[in-house]
Amino acid sequence: MNLDIDNLIFDLDGTLMDSRQIFLECYFAVFGKEGIDVDIEQVLDLVGMGVKLRNVIEGLVPEDLREADPSIVNRLEKEYKTFFGQRCVEETVPFPCAIETLQGLRDMGKRTALATSKLRVFTLKILEGRGMTGLFDAIVAGDDVLHEKPHPEPILKILEGCKWDRHSTIFTGDTVADIIAGRAAEVCTCGVLCGFGKRSDLMAAGPDFLATDVSDLLYIVK
Repeated sequence: MNLDIDNLIFDLDGTLMDSRQIFLECYFAVFGKEGIDVDIEQVLDLVGMGVKLRNVIEGLVPEDLREADPSIVNRLEKEYKTFFGQRCVEETVPFPCAIETLQGLRDMGKRTALATSKLRVFTLKILEGRGMTGLFDAIVAGDDVLHEKPHPEPILKILEGCKWDRHSTIFTGDTVADIIAGRAAEVCTCGVLCGFGKRSDLMAAGPDFLATDVSDLLYIVK
């Protein structure tokens, strides 16, 4: 199928980047420091639903521990960001198809942008470290907006800033939050199965397309 699309907006983690290993390492390291056991499946489920970092941490810390130590969530969040910042470039790896797909789309005359919930400082650090900054016409990070995904604000900010027509735009992501945000922004949506979201959850969110990875977009758009 060829869809008449001029503009493509992408999520970052789990969509363009394989972030699974560094995410798990961060959670195991910072929670282990506090003597808290972390369940891998619970982490992946929360991340797969697009839950924000702070809310993931809150969900992983036992309630009795939060009550006994009210500062623990803030402490874990700070430690996570420190740990992540030290390793994010080396251990956040583009999926094999990511750079080639982005370049291929741009060679087709398409415009590309990034809407991520990751902080701008980490986003730019990763993109610059991977030589990918020039592959985007616009970048909106988590701290560039008041409301992160699943709110449509990140996508709407790109549409308004770039003056792109929503009817010729597709947003691609790997989580339920991505699909909800895209639908709320009234753009076409594509879920990818290479990241954190489960097929059943993504299907239930109602994307216009479901793809193995972002390379399928080369055949979806025209």
